[in-house]
Amino acid sequence: MNKKKKRTVIISSIIAALFITPLIVFAVVFYSNQRKNAFQPAKADIQVKEGNESSDELKDTYTWKQDKGDDNQLLDSYSIQKPVEIIDVRGKNDEYLRVRFVPMWYDADGNVCGGADEFSDFRYIDLAGDELQFKKSDNTTVLLTLKLYTDEENPENDWSNSWRYNEADQCFYYKGTIKSGDISPTLLAGAQISKDVFESSDGYTLHIEVLADAIQADHQNTITTQPPRW
Repeated sequence: MNKKKKRTVIISSIIAALFITPLIVFAVVFYSNQRKNAFQPAKADIQVKEGNESSDELKDTYTWKQDKGDDNQLLDSYSIQKPVEIIDVRGKNDEYLRVRFVPMWYDADGNVCGGADEFSDFRYIDLAGDELQFKKSDNTTVLLTLKLYTDEENPENDWSNSWRYNEADQCFYYKGTIKSGDISPTLLAGAQISKDVFESSDGYTLHIEVLADAIQADHQNTITTQPPRW
């Protein structure tokens, strides 16, 4: 009998200066240590924060755990829990933020998995309440669910009070600005896959890339309820 390989999920952060084209994003990520705002002479410097760690390229690995119901019975789904926040680490000037989550499956050799429609066909993305659902080409079957942060005891801390989702570019925009040294309200709480996806993805690792960028607020540091046009 073949031994089952441990299925894992990696949440990693990539800080990009601007989401203009993939070529520019990759050039910034891999060939430049500075994230510069092209509109005003100032440096935008943000990091993704997970727990007590924060970095430009933070990578944490987790193992899927089967969910349990209120009666402690095992359910047909698997989850990981990890809060994601954004921290501003530079001085001067407030900044507007936006974040996008990009999931990709990798095989054991580190190659991006393609053609595995049973778990990697992320054709449609829908926001359903507090869940960002990645669906296959039938626009019905949910392959991956990202759980956005909610707080039953303190609903004012829910993600939707601080972030808004733009369906057109699949980005989350922070309402207002973040100051130097501040940490944004929590956006992502965890991820979930079905039992079918868990079983069909044996030997593969899910990477959830956290793409985040910032643009400097105006010189008056005006706080607004909506971010500017990007």
